[in-house]
Amino acid sequence: MTARVGDGAGRWPARLWRESALGRLAGLTARVAPGWSARRLARPHFVIGTGRSGSTALRRALSGHPELAVYPGELNRLWHPRAYPWHRYRSEVPRFWEEPRRFTKLSLERRGQPDARRLRARFGAYQAVLGRPVLVGKSSMIQFMVPYVLELFPDARFVHLVRDGRAVALSYARRVAAGAAHQNPALDTILERVADYWRESVAEVERVSESAGLRRDGRLHELTYERLCSHPDEELTRLAAFLGVDPRPLLVSGAVAFEDRNWKSRQALGGEVMARLTEIMRPGLERHGYLGGEGDPEGESRQPG
Repeated sequence: MTARVGDGAGRWPARLWRESALGRLAGLTARVAPGWSARRLARPHFVIGTGRSGSTALRRALSGHPELAVYPGELNRLWHPRAYPWHRYRSEVPRFWEEPRRFTKLSLERRGQPDARRLRARFGAYQAVLGRPVLVGKSSMIQFMVPYVLELFPDARFVHLVRDGRAVALSYARRVAAGAAHQNPALDTILERVADYWRESVAEVERVSESAGLRRDGRLHELTYERLCSHPDEELTRLAAFLGVDPRPLLVSGAVAFEDRNWKSRQALGGEVMARLTEIMRPGLERHGYLGGEGDPEGESRQPG
């Protein structure tokens, strides 16, 4: 069975059960032997970027590689132990997608050394359980705290997965609206807020990559959802080189199929809405090659590279 980006397919009960069991075992190991677990951590890589960008399918593709310990979840409760899940702290903490910088600031203010030790132990324990040399974790909620991640994991490297922000806005807004259907939220309002979140996220990764020298030092690898869909073998080979592993296990035909679903946003968003979202996200869209020479008036998503 194949996994397709964005359509909810590719749920493998056996694999998910195995990953869940390994995650529970790692959690137990981390609690029983936190120091030993943390020392098992090696070559950490983190996939960052906004939600709804294809990172779950990318994680599935990477998880079958025999050299990669790809953590099965995002560990948001450990990254943000007193800020997530939002409904527990909604009187004190904004939702991440509404105010990502403020959410991150409040979360970091509430973290302590025990939280840092627990996070390192959990990742290290999972890597030890699998016995694989390279750790990969993914989270769509840490791109605004990369300096802290670097303090916690000094040798960390980052994979920034980017998707056309207009497609992200629609997918994310629909998900938010479905979860709050009883409140009858205005989809247009959510779309604009998510567009701001995408713009801020892309700008923050660019800012911190410059300030921390991530791109200069070869510690940041960027790829786009669109290229991953259109040229999967090429992009996975490049990614394997960045991770320092053999690319061949990632190129097994039919293991994971990446299917571009951006056409949904081009069909669903009217010209006026598309133009408004484009203006909000213009710097990031231009930076990643999503706008044509005429300002992309039809909202057509290009495939960068």
